[in-house]
Amino acid sequence: MPNRFFAFLILVVGFVSLAATFAQSQDQTAKPAAKPVKLTGCVMPGKEEGCLVLKKGVEYSLHFDPANKPKPGTAVTLEGTRMDVDTCMQGSPIKVTKWTPTTAHCPKPEASQ
Repeated sequence: MPNRFFAFLILVVGFVSLAATFAQSQDQTAKPAAKPVKLTGCVMPGKEEGCLVLKKGVEYSLHFDPANKPKPGTAVTLEGTRMDVDTCMQGSPIKVTKWTPTTAHCPKPEASQ
C-alpha cells in the first residue's frame, strides 16, 4: 500500500512540474505589446487598389477605419500600431487608431494604374 501512495505522489509531482514548465514556455513565446507609432505626412494611394501609403523616409501601408479615412492627397498627423502583415504588401503596415488633418500642402495624387 505505501508503494502505491509514493508512486501516486511521484506521478502528481511530475505532472505539476510538467504543467509549470509548459506554462512558463507559453509566457516566453507571447508577443510583446505593439509599440505606438506617430507620423505626420501626406496620405497617398498605394500600388494596390484601395491601399493608402505614407512615405516618411520609409514607406508605411496605412490601415484606417473604412468609415473614417482621409482622401489621398491629405496631410495628416496619425497614431497607430504596427501590424505583422497586410494585403497591400507595400511598406511597413500600420493600423491607424487616430488621425487629424494638418494644414501642410501635399502633391496631387497620381491616377491609379
